[in-house]
Amino acid sequence: PSIIYTTKNFNGTYRRLNGTGGVIDTITNPYLTDNDVEWINPLVMDPNDPEKLYMASHTKGLWRLSNASTARDSDWVQCCQNPGLITAIGISKSQPNTVFIGRNGGGNIFRIEGADTTSSTYHVIDCDPLNLMNNGYSNCIYVDPSDVNHVFVCFTNYNAKNIYESHNATSASPTWEAVDGDLPNVPVHWLAQHPTNSHVAYIATEIGVFYCDSLAGDSTHWHIAN
Repeated sequence: PSIIYTTKNFNGTYRRLNGTGGVIDTITNPYLTDNDVEWINPLVMDPNDPEKLYMASHTKGLWRLSNASTARDSDWVQCCQNPGLITAIGISKSQPNTVFIGRNGGGNIFRIEGADTTSSTYHVIDCDPLNLMNNGYSNCIYVDPSDVNHVFVCFTNYNAKNIYESHNATSASPTWEAVDGDLPNVPVHWLAQHPTNSHVAYIATEIGVFYCDSLAGDSTHWHIAN
């Protein structure tokens, strides 16, 4: 808990090894420029290994930093080919080194298996080959900690379905069901499941936090939480 990683706008990543004290040093990826990343660029810690970080990019795929507390900035490694403008990262806890990525446009969600050892030549796996999801901005991928096949994807759009759920995300042809239900026509930025009740989910939207106590596709009822 004394090790802190933080980012600034565009391409800037920093490390502090002594909590609120000590020196802040940079581990900014030198192989990327500001034009290669989001304004607020995703940086995610592996839930199975806090020494492993993953970073998104627009033009050069997903990046990995191993031994993050001691690594140099030059130790970042590209771990897949470029699937497009990556805007979301979700990492499985139940199946280590399985990483899902979303993007801005195209709708498709992709998967990387063995992401701890892959390189820039790795071909990502299409997790929506039937194009069941919309073509908007993917802002969040939530992977159920106890089941790698149970995955949620949130999109940040108006006039579109924004929340999708899959129960077979690692199959050859995953199926996705929209669970927007009676949610107002607002962008959705984030989703989290209740830690002990898989039927309950919380979402962050443009007009506040909502929750549901039963995920039921188009029949899902969302309650205002605040």
